[in-house]
Amino acid sequence: MQQIQKGFEKYGLKNSERGVFVVILNAPKGKKVELLNQIREICPEQFEDISRHVEFQDMDAIIQQFEIKEIEKSFENESDNLNPEKEQLENAEKIYEYSSGVLVIGAPGTGKTTFCNALQQLFTQLERKHEIINLDPANDNMDYQCGIDIHELITQEDVMEQFQLGPNGSMIYCMEFLETNIDWLIQKIQESKKRYFIFDLPGQVEIYSNHQSLKNIIQILSKRLNLHISAIHLVDCTYLYDKNRFLASMMLSLTAIIGMEMPFINAITKVDLMKNFGRPDMNLSFYSAISGLEYMFFDSKFQKEGGFNQKYGKLSLQICEVIEKFNQVGFSLIDITNKMTLCYILKLLDEGNGYFYDPDKVTNPKEMEIDYEAVTNYIQHEKYFDPSQKTNDDEKMQDEDDDGY
Repeated sequence: MQQIQKGFEKYGLKNSERGVFVVILNAPKGKKVELLNQIREICPEQFEDISRHVEFQDMDAIIQQFEIKEIEKSFENESDNLNPEKEQLENAEKIYEYSSGVLVIGAPGTGKTTFCNALQQLFTQLERKHEIINLDPANDNMDYQCGIDIHELITQEDVMEQFQLGPNGSMIYCMEFLETNIDWLIQKIQESKKRYFIFDLPGQVEIYSNHQSLKNIIQILSKRLNLHISAIHLVDCTYLYDKNRFLASMMLSLTAIIGMEMPFINAITKVDLMKNFGRPDMNLSFYSAISGLEYMFFDSKFQKEGGFNQKYGKLSLQICEVIEKFNQVGFSLIDITNKMTLCYILKLLDEGNGYFYDPDKVTNPKEMEIDYEAVTNYIQHEKYFDPSQKTNDDEKMQDEDDDGY
């Protein structure tokens, strides 16, 4: 350490009292290379360590990096090794430097905007800092408070008018335009200073079923912003009352899971409205873990049915086998009037994107009030899956759980 100190005194370089050297290159341009060489002569190991963190092609590039900011390095002992505790702290900070997000997708009318609004209200109660990003260029009637809006960049109405495109073609164009101008979205996210983002997507399923722009956008955000995103695919509860529509929704879910390549959950929305439609053909517990689909389609009534089922029965059977073979499609339930279901969905999403173990979450007193074990037990309760079996005691228990999350 004394040798290093003498070296700095020899060349007249600044050296702080606490063993940290700070180089400020305010010398004339011709002197800067000489100063860098002097630093390399005094402490070559540290200079090599500096060079590993500086992208350069030649010495001029290094000089530009030194001009932008000051460079600090600590010396703990004569061998110039970094303090192990400080190294562990730096590694912890690198792990901490990431953001999380939720991608909300689904067919039109499945309640994506309503779900985003409910999620925002829950986050507000939990004091979780978040931002909603509207990526639907046709959505100009948002119930939630939008922090980042694609309308500032492009609108579907303008595209349809300028290029004479239909609603689907114009939506694809908007997604491709956003991919081309991804720097705009990255800048908006960085300026928000938030670490949790909710992405509200358009209802056109082709943007994630057979088009690559949305997938490319998410991958770019993940790489450049270290953004960990999980997706939730919403399915309207009315699909449960039509076997063929429900089968189509499962195929769409499987397509999205395979195509998006990210943590993924499926959810049935508007469960609170099912009392108006009666009971579906299968108990709700069946949809939480899809198995035995062929029995749903090929029951005792199948031979008596005509029309689509009789004509395309073998096709439906093959589709059922594909879905069960992948074993990736299962549905959770969303009742926006029931905080227990929202907390359970939030648990699944946070586990998918990694926020469940984030320091901001585990140190937030409001977040710690949620008893996730009780939430899971409530969701798995048989009477929850069959609303007709609910008793007054069950409803009272739900109200008490809602009051305490």
